[in-house]
Amino acid sequence: MAIDINKASEGVDYEMIPSQELMEAEQSWDIRILTGRFVETVIRFGNISINGKEGNMSFNFTVISSPIDGVTPDDVELQNKCGDILHSVLEDAISRDEVDLRERPND
Repeated sequence: MAIDINKASEGVDYEMIPSQELMEAEQSWDIRILTGRFVETVIRFGNISINGKEGNMSFNFTVISSPIDGVTPDDVELQNKCGDILHSVLEDAISRDEVDLRERPND
């Protein structure tokens, strides 16, 4: 198996950890960042939306903890890091057939 050094990789760039706040949930995971400026920052993804027609993805996340004072989801560099991680998480889940993709009804 080849490793793409330009792609975020689980176990190298991030790790999924059980959510300490949502233990009652069946599958609730937070993500600890292991590389780069945001090492040891823990985030939790919220809503994720993929627009296949426009070829983009939008998401939100919460910073659970960080050694960096005042870091927020408004930090563009953190947004980019989280986008790379989310892309990796989704790609891995799709390859293992562990994701349920559904169309959202038109409002």
